[in-house]
Parts: sequence; C-alpha cells; structure tokens
Amino acid sequence: MKKINNKGFALVETLIVTAFVVGIFSVMYANFYPMMGEYEKRENYDDISSIYNANLFKELIEKSKNDNDSNIKKKIDRVTTGEKIINHIPSYNYSEKTEETYINSVYENIDEYDFNDELKNNYYKTLVKNLNVEEIYLLPYNIELFKSKTKNSYGFDTQTQEYIDYLPEYKNNTYGLECRIIVKYKAGENKESHSNNSDEYRFATIGVDCK
Repeated sequence: MKKINNKGFALVETLIVTAFVVGIFSVMYANFYPMMGEYEKRENYDDISSIYNANLFKELIEKSKNDNDSNIKKKIDRVTTGEKIINHIPSYNYSEKTEETYINSVYENIDEYDFNDELKNNYYKTLVKNLNVEEIYLLPYNIELFKSKTKNSYGFDTQTQEYIDYLPEYKNNTYGLECRIIVKYKAGENKESHSNNSDEYRFATIGVDCK
C-alpha cells in the first residue's frame, strides 16, 4: 500500500492558519491602538484630585455669590438669565427714557479680579498657583448650547475642545443647579497622571449653586 504524501496539504493548511491569525491580530491592533490613545487622553479627565480641587473653586464662587460680590454676580447673570443693562435714551422733549437689555454669554472666564474681597482674592491666587490652574470657565449647568456654540468657533486649543466634546450635555439637572465650572490644569503637576509632557492638560467639571 502506497503512503500518501501530505506535505502539500500541510503547507496549504499552515498558510491558511497563518493568514487567519495575522488577520485576527490586524483587527485587534486596529481596534486596540485607538482605544489606548483614548484611554491615555481620558485619564486626564475628571480624576479624583482634579474634581476635589475644582470643588474648592466652586465653594469660593458660591461664597462670593452669597456675599453679593458684584463681579462674580455679573458673570453668573450673564451665563444664566443674562445681565440686565439699563440704557438711558434722551428724547426730543428733554425727558429721558430707559430701555432694558440683557447680555448673555456662552461662558465666562473666572479670574482674580472677580473677587472684590482681598481675602478671597488672595485665596483664589493661592489656589491657582498651588494647583497649577491654567483657566476656569463658568458655564450654564446644561452645556448643550455651549457645546454647539464652541464647536470650531471660539478658538479653544485642541485638548480643551476635545474635553468639551467628550462631556455630556447635562440635561438631567437633579439638584437644580444653575451653573458649572470647567477647571483646566497643567498635567505635569498631577501625581495621578503618567504623562511628563508639560504641554498636556487635565480637566475637571463640577456643578455650582448659583441661585
């Protein structure tokens, strides 16, 4: 009885299995590599220490608002109901009419000049320095309009725009808050971040009671 030569069959079988394994690894790599990029990017989003530090600014803003600090109150009004401006309009009979208009902002930057009280002002500057804060944005709680308006129109840097795009719209306002803040930090100061790139940023957002 003659022996059957299976060398040709074995070679074809090996090639098929090799092609199959290479195909699987190609699909895994194509999907896994972008996921790793997203993970590395999003590890700088809303980590515990960033949210905790953002809460310090939230409490300062709420305290200033409750103390009727005029600058903070104006910015809160602009992003919520609109800041009321009264215009005085002279008429031909020398009487004066008034006209009310409202200034609305998509967002406002918070800075040291918003805190009238010297103690709060110094506290704000200390927080910014020690926490390595780059920017603080005050927004309405529901950021649907903010997200649509800022898309490719307000000149945010790429990392900030990516974070804004990543955020939900916060339509479900369980606690009835009117505002929120986004705090932008330099990533190099974060012990939880594995990045040593000084050009990278961390972000956190938290709701603020502006009533």
